[in-house]
Amino acid sequence: MNPKNILIVDDDELVRALFANALSLKGYGFDTAASGKEALEKIKKSSFNLVLLDIDLPDIKGTDLLVSIKQFYPDIIAIMITGSLSADKIVRSLNLGAFGYIQKPVNMDELYVMIKEGIEKQDLIKQIKLARDEWEKTFDAIDDIIIITDKDQIITKINRAGFKMFGSEFKELTGLHCDELMCEEKNDCDYYKTMQEGSDFSPVHYELVNNKLGVHLQVTASPLLDDNVNFSGLVFIARDITEQKKMEARLLHLNKIEAIGSLAGGIVHDFNNILSPIIGFAELLLNDLPPGSVTRDDANEILIAANRGKELVKQILLFSRQGEEKTVCMKIYPVVEETIKMVKAMLPANIKIRTDIENVSEFVMTDPSKIHQIIMNLCTNAFHAMQEKGGVLEVSMSKIENQEDKGLPLKNHIRLMVKDNGYGIDKHTALHIFEPYFTTKAPGQGTGMGLPTIYGIVKAMGGEINFKSEPGKGSIFYVDLPCSKVQVPKKDPVPPVSIKEGSESIIIIDDDIQIVRILKRILEGLGYKVRSYENSLDALKDFKENPDGCDLIITDLVMPEINGIELSQKIMDIRSDIPVIVCTGNQDMINKDYALNLGIRKILPKPVSMRQLSMEIRRIFDTRKQRILIIDDDDQFRKMLRRMLERTGYDIFEAVNGEQGIEIYRNQAVDLVITDMLMPVMNGTDAIYAMTEEFPNIKIIAVSGGGFYDPEIVLNLAQELGAVRTLSKPVNQDILLKTVREILG
Repeated sequence: MNPKNILIVDDDELVRALFANALSLKGYGFDTAASGKEALEKIKKSSFNLVLLDIDLPDIKGTDLLVSIKQFYPDIIAIMITGSLSADKIVRSLNLGAFGYIQKPVNMDELYVMIKEGIEKQDLIKQIKLARDEWEKTFDAIDDIIIITDKDQIITKINRAGFKMFGSEFKELTGLHCDELMCEEKNDCDYYKTMQEGSDFSPVHYELVNNKLGVHLQVTASPLLDDNVNFSGLVFIARDITEQKKMEARLLHLNKIEAIGSLAGGIVHDFNNILSPIIGFAELLLNDLPPGSVTRDDANEILIAANRGKELVKQILLFSRQGEEKTVCMKIYPVVEETIKMVKAMLPANIKIRTDIENVSEFVMTDPSKIHQIIMNLCTNAFHAMQEKGGVLEVSMSKIENQEDKGLPLKNHIRLMVKDNGYGIDKHTALHIFEPYFTTKAPGQGTGMGLPTIYGIVKAMGGEINFKSEPGKGSIFYVDLPCSKVQVPKKDPVPPVSIKEGSESIIIIDDDIQIVRILKRILEGLGYKVRSYENSLDALKDFKENPDGCDLIITDLVMPEINGIELSQKIMDIRSDIPVIVCTGNQDMINKDYALNLGIRKILPKPVSMRQLSMEIRRIFDTRKQRILIIDDDDQFRKMLRRMLERTGYDIFEAVNGEQGIEIYRNQAVDLVITDMLMPVMNGTDAIYAMTEEFPNIKIIAVSGGGFYDPEIVLNLAQELGAVRTLSKPVNQDILLKTVREILG
């Protein structure tokens, strides 16, 4: 389109020619029409910036033609041409949208000025419209909700995000009071009054919850000011932070669980230290007292109670391990029984518990901690529902078969039921009871019912959870878990292990004097020679003075000065083949793989029974150490391997070349050979070939740094000759230990 395209509309041919000549001199593009009808036809076919319109046309009044043009082409600038100054016609034309008028005979200079101003106005209108369109696009493109109000807080504009958030609830949003929309009720805020008074125009930031829509909003309210800096309205920018708040609640919940878990771990450690001497001295009493005596029965009751405490501690530790999941095919009856014992311990005197736990033989694919969590959560909720007035908590477990026709979703399943006669659940709560982060508790009263978590656990197991409740009468929760189709092989019963005696020398280290005393009494009673210490540094000093005067170290894990792991390292630095047992009140405090790689033979959980302790000690002393032959001409490499492997309980033989290695293998019952590939006299290639020819079942690990050859080629050759594994130098100690264990078992 020519940016200066003008249509001349006049029934006088001479006037049309005059205007055409004048416009062409100024470089304007133009066309002419002799009637209103012709003008409309040309406007439809071509685009014009401006129309010079005679106010009196033969077929149509100029003002009526102006109405038609503005109706369909509102952006066209119209200048009215009149032969007589009729005030009514001129006023009507201007009211209908004419830019101006000019009287015949026309002063061309005046016409040029008016055309120029008209086109400039048109360009300005286009720029304003473009800016407005861009603003509208931007306004609607913003994800945050934007609401504009007048000075009375009546909504005048709202963006697309706002309509998306509120539109389903309100047919017409403009004209509403902003608080009716956002807060669900009219409420003049303090900041609004402050802005209205003009005392403070600072933006205000706050959060609000719209329960009707179920959203949490972060809001900024900023004032609109007129040209005289007077308050004229508000702009609200609201961001939906519902998911963020849910994540914050989840993080807070996890932090609480983590803190509880850490606390539980600490309780477990201390309580196991308390139980250790109780169980130990009770076992000593049982050994010393004759059968049938009242005192022996009393000692047995002490032992039974202490072992119940031991099982209770296991449940606490199970709770503290929130992140661990070990799904196994198991019977859930024992876990249910143990968890109910824990529930009984926490119930007040005004709440009774009734149980009907069927010893169901079917298996369930689950993690034991999940079953524990389900029962503890449901029972805790029931307890809270009855804690004010008291009541009866009922827990049952049974197998339900083939009841799909009764609307049950599972054919064969195990049903857990938890019933209370507390205050029940109202209809509103019942609708949201399994929603994430939903809670009926006020801040500071706990983390809520936790039913969404239980719902997730049950669903992940392929089960169902349902409930019935009536306010004032109580609630019943049903958890249906599918029976597993996996067949678990029956294990032969393990015969009881007798208490083993011995005569070796043992050092005991524990900072708890009662544990030291009981271990010393037990082991001396079994015939061992025992030296005991409460201070780890004193024990280390004794061992340094006579490292060969001890056959076994038994140490606590958590001690002042240096802990059990550090003490074990220092002791094995002095004598690499000394066996070490580490005892701990909380196994979560020790990295088992790391400890075993250091050479620690056994990690025992406290409290440890006399029978278990005696069995583990004899297993260490009586088991023949597996023997490893190291063949390498590098003295330092052999020394490094010897120290590492002796620490982990192996007997070591050394050879500096293949010939010497074959001779040792012939004369000793060696279980594994670790050989270098490049050596003088007889290299590893020849040694592997000779040994596999003479001993077909020999187990060999070949190691090589390559030398002048590509180590990969050398090690591939070793494997072809019969090596079961190959490792490149420098050898990673953890990988070597793992490889040795895999080969020797």
